[in-house]
Formats: sequence, structure tokens, C-alpha cells
Amino acid sequence: MIYLDSLWMAILVSAILVWIGGYIVWQVLPHHKNEEAAKQPMDAKKLGLHFVYCLVVGIFVAYLAGLALPAGSDYMEVFRFTAAAAFSIHGLSVIQEAVWHGRPWSFVYWNFADSLFYGLLTGGAFGWLWP
Repeated sequence: MIYLDSLWMAILVSAILVWIGGYIVWQVLPHHKNEEAAKQPMDAKKLGLHFVYCLVVGIFVAYLAGLALPAGSDYMEVFRFTAAAAFSIHGLSVIQEAVWHGRPWSFVYWNFADSLFYGLLTGGAFGWLWP
């Protein structure tokens, strides 16, 4: 078992990577251009809250990985586990948007793609910085 205090750098780096990756996804890639949130100007409060969200996801991923993986685990083992955990956290809740709020399934598809990207960034950070 690995404690959270030894994973703080992986948590922080993954949050920064996902935060920057999220900005790129929402501002550069075309699939979010028609969504309401993409049309609203970015303000410091929203960007700050999104970074806090990225930190919280990183903390949960670190907690799960710390329980499941021993110190010195292979990069790919850490990458696979943490990327899957991060994808699950970012992506699976989007299904409720289609089921309960009437969002089109294309919204779910594209957000799954975004979540996969975020999961890969998280997995890379944790694999790189795993103790």
C-alpha cells in the first residue's frame, strides 16, 4: 500500500496536464464549438474550479492506485490502472447527461473521447512519477 503523501507530485502533475489538455480540447478541437460552454468566455473562477476538479480526480486515482499497486510497480502496470481509473471518473458520469437530461448520444461519444485523453494524460503522469 502506498500513502497519498508519497503521490502528491503525480497528483499535481496529472492535474496540470489534464487542466491544460482540457483547455486544448475545449478551445482548439472542433467537436465542442457548438456547445454552450464553449461559447461562454473563460473566467478565472471557472478555470480555478476546473483545476480543483482535476486535483480531486487525481486524489481519487492516487487513492485507488495506492491500494492496488505496490511501490516499484512497472510503468505500464501503473499507467494501465491509473488511466482506466481516470477515464472511469471523467467519462462514465457523462452517460447520465444523455439518459436524464436529454443530451444527444453524440455528446456522450465526444466526451468519452475527451475522457480517454484525460485518462491517458493521468496514466502517463502516474506511471512516470510512481514511487
